[in-house]
Amino acid sequence: MKVLLVEDNPVFRKSFSGMLLARFPHMQIQETFSPNQAVNMVHAQMPDLVFLDIQLPEQSGLELARRIKNMLPSCYIVMLTSHDLPEYREAALRSGADCFICKDKAGLLEIQNLVLALCAAGDQNRNGS
Repeated sequence: MKVLLVEDNPVFRKSFSGMLLARFPHMQIQETFSPNQAVNMVHAQMPDLVFLDIQLPEQSGLELARRIKNMLPSCYIVMLTSHDLPEYREAALRSGADCFICKDKAGLLEIQNLVLALCAAGDQNRNGS
């Protein structure tokens, strides 16, 4: 599975990436803080899954989610935020995000189960089920 992590906090980005690799060692993870670089990476790598911070420099994660879904509709987008507010959840879903995770509340098991569920859904979609 190819993953793109778009997060402007370098400490969170590295720890989240490390946590994913510890559980999914064959996962190919690319990281960036830049929305523009993220667009280029989506074009070049065609990730299966994008973890996307809702608040980024230069451009909103919500707008970036729309751009990514327009470029690669089959890509799953998981919106990350520190603010677990209903209006953020609604905006994320309207922007094309498939899931919403609060950074402060999501545990390792929840994230692991989410990735496994998205992998299974992707497999079903590829097999025409």
